[in-house]
Amino acid sequence: MPKPTLDEMHKYYSAGAARAELGLSKEAFNLRMKQGILPAPTYINQHGLRFFDEAWLERARAILNARRTPVTSN
Repeated sequence: MPKPTLDEMHKYYSAGAARAELGLSKEAFNLRMKQGILPAPTYINQHGLRFFDEAWLERARAILNARRTPVTSN
């Protein structure tokens, strides 16, 4: 199984680390990625491993928070 390089590990979050930061299960994370709810990964290496940076995490948190916040009508 392909593994991230040291450079990738220092620059980016792995998919597992990004899931943990967002508090999502593997299934929920992958479903939201597939549905386009979450942005595309910051970087995908030659083995197809997905990586995410801080800016991506901030965008993803904002998206998830907006979806969790109930909309109130007057």
